[in-house]
Amino acid sequence: MQTTHAGSSAPTLPVRLGMGVIGGIVAGAGFIALTMWFAHTDGKDAVAPFKMISTIIEGPPPDEGMVWLGVVVHVVLSVAFGLLFALLTHPWGTGTVAALAGLVYGGVIYVVNFQILSRFVDHWSAFLEGTNQPFEAATHLLFGALLAVFFPAVTRRARQKEAPRHAESAA
Repeated sequence: MQTTHAGSSAPTLPVRLGMGVIGGIVAGAGFIALTMWFAHTDGKDAVAPFKMISTIIEGPPPDEGMVWLGVVVHVVLSVAFGLLFALLTHPWGTGTVAALAGLVYGGVIYVVNFQILSRFVDHWSAFLEGTNQPFEAATHLLFGALLAVFFPAVTRRARQKEAPRHAESAA
C-alpha cells in the first residue's frame, strides 16, 4: 500500500489493476446474471445475451450466435472495463469520487456500446435492435456501481489485515 497526502492508505497501481480484473469479473457476473434473468422473463432463452454478445465477433443475427464465444467475449470485456476503470480512477483513490465515477463509467459504456457503436458498426447492430434500451442502461449503471463498490471494499479489507501487522511491528 502507498500512503496518500492525507495520510490514508491507498492501494498501489498494481494492486488496483488486480482489483480491476477481479472487480470486472464480479461486476460482469452480476450484470450478466441480471441480463439472463431479464431475457428469460421476457420469453427468450436465458443464454440469448451471450448469443448477442457473440455477434461482436461473428456479426448478426444473434439467434445464430455461439454461446461459448459470447461468454469469452463478455469475460474479456468485463476484465478490460475493470482494468480501464482501475487506471482511470487511480489518482482518486477509492472514495466517493471513485464511487460516483463508477456510475458515470457504466453510463459511458452503455452510450458507447449501445448508442454509438450499435449505430455505426455492423457487428454491434444487434445491440440496438434486439434489446430493451432502458433495461440495458440500468444494467450498465449497475455494472459501474458494482465495480466502484468493489474497490473500497477490497481496500478496507487490506487495511484491516495490514493494521495488526503495523501494531506488531510497532511493539
